[in-house]
Amino acid sequence: MPRFLSVILKALLGLVGLVLLLVIGLLIALRIPTVQTRLVQRAATVLTEKLGQPVRIDRVDIRPFSRVLLEGVQVLDRRGNELFNIGRADADISLFSVFDPSHLHVGKLTLEEPRFALITYANEPDSTNLSQFLSAVQRLVGPSDTTKVSKPFDFQIESIGLRNGRFILDRRDEPRAPTYGQAVDYAHMRADSIYADFSNIRLVGDTVAARIQGLRTIESNSNTRVRELSAAMVYAPKFWEFADLMLRVENSRISNYLRFDYNRFLNFADFNDSVQVTARLQPSRLYSDDIAKFAPQIEDLNETVLISGQAKGYVRRFNTKNLDVRYGRNTHVVGDISVDGLPNFTESFIEARLRNSVVDGRDLRRYIPPSGRGYVDRLGAVKLNGHFLGYYNDFVANGSFDTQLGKVVSDVNLKFKTDPRYSSYEGQIKTTDFQLGRLLGDQSVIRDVTMNGRVQGVGFTKEAARVQANATVQRIWLNGYRYHNIAINGNFRQQAFQGKVSVNDPNVKLAANGTVNLRTGAEAFDLRADVDRANLRALGLTNQNVTLATTADVQFQGLRLDELEGRVLLRNSRLGYQGNTVPIDTFDIVSTRQDGQRLTTLRSEVLDLRAKGNFEYTRVIDDVQRLIEEYRLNFESNDAAIANYYRRKRLRPTPEYQIDLDLYIKQANPVLQLFVPQLTVSDYSRVDGSFRNGNTSIFTLGGHFDEIRYDSVRVQDTDFSLTTSKLPNQPEVLAQASITSARQFFAGAGRYGELLRGRRVGSGENQLLDGPGANQYHQPRPDQRVVGFPTRCRTAYVSAVGREPAGQAVDHCGQ
Repeated sequence: MPRFLSVILKALLGLVGLVLLLVIGLLIALRIPTVQTRLVQRAATVLTEKLGQPVRIDRVDIRPFSRVLLEGVQVLDRRGNELFNIGRADADISLFSVFDPSHLHVGKLTLEEPRFALITYANEPDSTNLSQFLSAVQRLVGPSDTTKVSKPFDFQIESIGLRNGRFILDRRDEPRAPTYGQAVDYAHMRADSIYADFSNIRLVGDTVAARIQGLRTIESNSNTRVRELSAAMVYAPKFWEFADLMLRVENSRISNYLRFDYNRFLNFADFNDSVQVTARLQPSRLYSDDIAKFAPQIEDLNETVLISGQAKGYVRRFNTKNLDVRYGRNTHVVGDISVDGLPNFTESFIEARLRNSVVDGRDLRRYIPPSGRGYVDRLGAVKLNGHFLGYYNDFVANGSFDTQLGKVVSDVNLKFKTDPRYSSYEGQIKTTDFQLGRLLGDQSVIRDVTMNGRVQGVGFTKEAARVQANATVQRIWLNGYRYHNIAINGNFRQQAFQGKVSVNDPNVKLAANGTVNLRTGAEAFDLRADVDRANLRALGLTNQNVTLATTADVQFQGLRLDELEGRVLLRNSRLGYQGNTVPIDTFDIVSTRQDGQRLTTLRSEVLDLRAKGNFEYTRVIDDVQRLIEEYRLNFESNDAAIANYYRRKRLRPTPEYQIDLDLYIKQANPVLQLFVPQLTVSDYSRVDGSFRNGNTSIFTLGGHFDEIRYDSVRVQDTDFSLTTSKLPNQPEVLAQASITSARQFFAGAGRYGELLRGRRVGSGENQLLDGPGANQYHQPRPDQRVVGFPTRCRTAYVSAVGREPAGQAVDHCGQ
């Protein structure tokens, strides 16, 4: 028995020793890389058979509980295309025990040349090669046993390093985008040369958190370079978050927080519509060329934006808060903005609540039609505050605009078209000292305007504008005068205004209604106006202190003085001068033209005037003013002034024309005595004359007055005639005048007899007058000509010829 036990014990000890030798030998064999590789390759062959997808591992080096090294790990999808491949994987094991295998801690995992391809095939649009692989793995391991409570597996990786990786996303069920090769095609992407370091890695269920440091890559298809991505990242099946972010793509820089929400990862292939973005941006600089890699619609902008603020939404529809955008030379937009429709800006609906913002028109020139750029340039940098709602070319502007031309407050709907003739606007507008003339590019007629009113119209050119306005103009500069308190209610269409206008200005008060047509070639006025008062001097219409009140009916065509044809009818007028006023019941002016002849008539109870000829008003005014100046120089006989005037005078052709004048003075004394209180002329007197211009300017005037009274001098039954002539470029003036009156009365001197017209006889130094008393004469000097003398007092009146002083008289009566 003892012998039996001894044999049994020896046998057992030998078996244990053999087992120990086998275990030791197995452990030693497992440390040999060749053995490890063969075992793993055998396992890969089994996996290939079970999964139906090729699995390959070239080499394994496992150092139990300290390190695992894999080389040439590759998994192909069902179609033989590469799913993923790792050139070399080196893992440092920091915690593992065969006695407690529920813990596995990896210190650092370095993946060299990792490659991953996520492919969706054309006939399998609902799955990817990755999802098919994971389904095969799940079938292999079988469903989990939910009846058993298993101890949770503790798996941790402290850090991961990627070296020269590659990622491919290829949706073969979708065609390539038209911009493939120029911009990122979210359905066909290839990221090469991926380098990154991940630390603080946490795996909680299907969520991965890590700190990314210095990730860089290049999207090869579009040649888009990600220069840096550093962030605290959290990746989950439904979101992807980047906190403490620094992202540099090409030259653009974004920080500090980004989050992407989606239903599944493949939503990134339809990024604009399927991925919601949440951003909290610190000042970040974006270049349009870089953004165009992801939104090719803006590839031609060539702009730079500095942006900060908060944003949330999809690219096609998002909201921002506390947005701060700096753009171009001087544009600075601050506020809350919502946009629906990006990346196509021209079709995006925008709602903006702006605060203390500035928009410089020079920064927006590329978005404005050429015909409107001049207006925008003149506005300069516009300071904005308010609420703006709509599209870039169709929006409601409820806010204030402080421009370099003045301030505008509006609640207006603006619709801009490519052709400004069809742009429209509607709403309330208030301006303060707005330089409308500068905006229109012409300050000769209108300059600044301060107004408040409602407008509705179409067209931003004067030819096409159709405007309905009901406004109060507090002040406006027109034709050299700043009018105050104007009310306008009417329509402006095709350069024609029809409506009512009232003015309550310190120098003019009136109410008018009718039509004013400013269309080129069809200018016309058809107005009825009640003028309570008008100070013509203050309004810049006269140089004298003249006032007028009247009821006017105006119908004429033309805008320039020489084009005027029609009538002006004034009724119940009151004409004032220097504080004195006279009534004029009727005052009518009619201007017509036929066969090259102009006829202008004036009819009133004061006088009738008829002017007929082939003349132009402006030409006559210029010529008469010039002749008066030349006459003045001649009579003053200043040789130096005369020489200087004719030296500077421009030689030009002298047009030929003639005016025949017929004046019938009815009851003019009330009006005359406003201006010359000492003068009285007899009623119903006639004067006629003519003015001929050409190589010689000739003016003639003659008439008859029953009586003329000037202060204490009175003459009766008087005839007069005057003739002057002058060459245009010579200083000499030839003039002849004669006056004949039957009776003359001088204060304190009694009554004189007949003043006769003399007839010039002889020539040179011996010019005499024949007639009664002709033998009593004064010998004139060579520079004097005798023009007449009284028969009883024998005083000869002489006038200068050439440059000698005029008005000398030879007195033979001692008067």
